[in-house]
Amino acid sequence: MSHRDAESDVRRIAAQLAHELRETFAAQGYALDVMAAPPMGGRAYVEFAPLNEDMARRLIDGLRRGPTT
Repeated sequence: MSHRDAESDVRRIAAQLAHELRETFAAQGYALDVMAAPPMGGRAYVEFAPLNEDMARRLIDGLRRGPTT
């Protein structure tokens, strides 16, 4: 696999992961902006847009409780 193909795969994986995270959080009532980040060292990364304090607290509390479904 060429470097270009490998980087393309990593970008695709990051985009899919960002999509899955957005959908999963949305299903739990959280409207989070999750995006694919540029790959580094052959690894896929995602990033979250900044959260206001209220959303961050709700998210932390929700993660501690676990999924509701």
